[in-house]
Amino acid sequence: MKTTPRLVNLVTVPISFWLVRGQAALMASAGFEVHAISSPGTLADEYSREQNVPLHPVPMARKIAPWSDLVSLLRITATLRRLEPRVVQAGTPKAGLLGMIAAYFLRVPVRVYYVHGLPMLTARGLKALLLHTTERLACTMATHVVCVGPSIRGELVAAGLCSESKAVVIGDGSSNGVDTASFDRTRLPEGTREKVRSRLGIPQNALVVGFIGRIGREKGISELQRAWRQLRDRCPSAHLLIIGPPEQTDPVSDETQLALADDPRVH
Repeated sequence: MKTTPRLVNLVTVPISFWLVRGQAALMASAGFEVHAISSPGTLADEYSREQNVPLHPVPMARKIAPWSDLVSLLRITATLRRLEPRVVQAGTPKAGLLGMIAAYFLRVPVRVYYVHGLPMLTARGLKALLLHTTERLACTMATHVVCVGPSIRGELVAAGLCSESKAVVIGDGSSNGVDTASFDRTRLPEGTREKVRSRLGIPQNALVVGFIGRIGREKGISELQRAWRQLRDRCPSAHLLIIGPPEQTDPVSDETQLALADDPRVH
């Protein structure tokens, strides 16, 4: 009797499951039995329930934590050994590294490392060297390296972390595609746009530049602030809208925070 092949998707923290939302159903329709591994939490439970995917919680620290990482690696290895997957797909730096190491030593046939970003680009000193080494290790142990976009692929190859033939971009690049219908204004109650602008103190006819993501140095907030400083002088009616949680492990500088907080056109 033919056994349904298993695919295991790994992310470090469950909020990253939004990056692969909908993929489980697609892979299930292609004949795979999909499982997921991430740190435990409410969002992990929601993903498991909504996407109908069995979840195997393994605590993982996002920051560099050698002893904790070793424990996580052993737990991931034990989980994968029990599941015996044909495919392991891992994204986000920590889950990518630990997932690829575990899958490599368990001889999982297909090991896909999905590169969503490169924290090493904003790191300095010993941390940058360590991140460079772990990134190379993850790429080496993967059978396939998928980059979120051409620029990430270019940085990866230029740094010598992955060969040109191994690093690929699907289509024009994306984490998971974009459902453009979700941005259709007609789906919102009438007057929503006006109410939100009024609540934030943004004029109804103002140009709004938006940022959505973690508010941290790695996400380019300092660069955004410098670009905004030039744009705001050229376009006096423009406003900047920043949406996201502050990054505790990699905060932006006090100077950048103060410059943004003191600007009446930054929200």
